[in-house]
Amino acid sequence: MSLPPEIMAPREGRGSKLGNLIRSLGSSNDGELVATVHAMRRVLDSVGADFHAWAEHTEKPNGSGLNEPEAKKIFDTGYAMGVQDAENKQHGANDFRAYLHSLFFKLGGKITS
Repeated sequence: MSLPPEIMAPREGRGSKLGNLIRSLGSSNDGELVATVHAMRRVLDSVGADFHAWAEHTEKPNGSGLNEPEAKKIFDTGYAMGVQDAENKQHGANDFRAYLHSLFFKLGGKITS
């Protein structure tokens, strides 16, 4: 479950509602800690969520975690695009295509429509 922006998004010049409460957990005062936990519960209840939903949101902030094959596919695609970009910067975008075209004709290839 994704938590709604009204408790997660920063407000004008201030942190988010839940973010400010999380910061309050750093208090050394036991009373403040207990009050903070109760305030967190009220904030979560106000949007129909609970501590379990918050934990899920923390573990999977975009709503779903990537599995290993998806992550590898994204990485490999980005890597290939980076390599291609570097080659294009070094040799020009059409150099390889021109090379293949000339090789094709050197080997006796013919273009047909």
